[in-house]
Amino acid sequence: MNIVLDACAVIAFFRNEEGGDIVEQFLIDPDCNSYIHAINLCEVYYDFVRSNNQVYAEQIISELKLAGVIIRKTILYISCWFVGFRSSTQPTFRQNHSVENRVVNLY
Repeated sequence: MNIVLDACAVIAFFRNEEGGDIVEQFLIDPDCNSYIHAINLCEVYYDFVRSNNQVYAEQIISELKLAGVIIRKTILYISCWFVGFRSSTQPTFRQNHSVENRVVNLY
């Protein structure tokens, strides 16, 4: 299964807030590929710099990498995931992927 982590989900995980346990389940599942977009990762980093300090924020990012979270840098990837292609001859990005793909968002 593939999941895309939202910044709020990652922050909740590291702060032991409500919903963080869901993120943990995905992170420890060997059959699960966890992704986060670089923009969301910046939001996580900024949040922990503000609430703690730069060293702590860098440690959080390192822990995500050690957990196997894949950082996506392509804007097209994230745009297609949420918006989809709207051409009448081309299916949406969502239609090209199995129902196993999920977006983890705690809003």
